[in-house]
Amino acid sequence: MTSTFLVAVFIVVYLYASTYYFAARTLKNLPPDYDVVRLTMQRKLMMYCTLMSSSLLVCYIPIVIYLMVPKTVQENPWMTAISGEFVAMDNIINPVLILYFVPRIRNAVIGKLEEEEEDYGEWELQDQ
Repeated sequence: MTSTFLVAVFIVVYLYASTYYFAARTLKNLPPDYDVVRLTMQRKLMMYCTLMSSSLLVCYIPIVIYLMVPKTVQENPWMTAISGEFVAMDNIINPVLILYFVPRIRNAVIGKLEEEEEDYGEWELQDQ
């Protein structure tokens, strides 16, 4: 079980790291005028990847520890409850993080997307 967890963690970290490096290489193609934008986007992407992977680790480490302890400790109901609750929290934390990171999805979930799409048909340039 522990080796499976380590392989899964390695795969997740690898995927997030490769996503970050791919996006960073893509951002390097921006013109020099966009240096501030590039740095801001790289920092945000690094924060997103770090938060997503750390939330996964935090949610699954208790169950791995639970499975590694002797059977006499596993019989404690609080240990079972805590490790199970952390795994269940992963199903809540990751979608919440995705809603936080992706405004278009967040707007669709709360119903603003339909209102915005209706407004696009009627917009005109406004004088400033």
